[in-house]
Amino acid sequence: MSYHIYKFIDIPSIFIIRVRKFSNIFLYYSYKEKECSDEVEKLTKTKNKKILANIKALKKVWESNKGKEIKTYSQLEDYILSIFDNYKKDILYPKSEAYSKVREKNSETFVNEKVIKTYVALYMNNKDLEDIELGKTIRNFVNLEDLNKCLDTLFDTWLQDNSPVHTSSIVRTYLLTADDYGIDKILDLLEKAILKSKTQLAKSLLSILFSIERKEFNTEIKFIKSKIHHTDLIEFYSVFIIFKFTRVLRKRFYLFIILIIHNTISFLKNWL
Repeated sequence: MSYHIYKFIDIPSIFIIRVRKFSNIFLYYSYKEKECSDEVEKLTKTKNKKILANIKALKKVWESNKGKEIKTYSQLEDYILSIFDNYKKDILYPKSEAYSKVREKNSETFVNEKVIKTYVALYMNNKDLEDIELGKTIRNFVNLEDLNKCLDTLFDTWLQDNSPVHTSSIVRTYLLTADDYGIDKILDLLEKAILKSKTQLAKSLLSILFSIERKEFNTEIKFIKSKIHHTDLIEFYSVFIIFKFTRVLRKRFYLFIILIIHNTISFLKNWL
């Protein structure tokens, strides 16, 4: 079935239960509010919790898409305040002072902390799309260095909280704008998760890394995607070693040597 030739009304409710598992379909409907909103509203009468959860997620994406229309920080703040209550439950560590230390872009004025809390909540709630329109808009109006410091603080708090998998979306949020220092911290966490056999956390972190398009490490991520086996920690580790080395060396000769090592590991693993 080719998703792009079907209207929302043609898709049975049982399929809507799983729509978030198919990112292309979810992405398609995320930009079809006018065409789909009436049919979606009819589905809200169901008692099926999975359908309701997917509808809620889709509505939040539609809400976020309005970020494209915002032209000034004043408009942004007004819009955030109008929707803030919808995101309260998704704010990570809401009492953190880090939220109040982000300035406006090219200004010494601090933004309303609800803007930054909403930014974090947007991504904490998102498991389907690489980026979010309202998130992009918020980044356009804030000091990115301040935002990274805020996210670094939240990330460190999450680490101190033993890195719970159910809130690992903070890694995705941080990774969107992280500098080399932040990326290295995330990679160090991945290495520890693999070494300590924290399988679920390792899978979550790798899934997040795969979903983010960053030119700084896009080539290496594509390579890992082609090789990774999510149920095999030996393969996890051998591929991770390749990722770490190629980030540092970035030379075809070394990559060739490392590939030989990786293939040897795979051969020995299968032979034994």
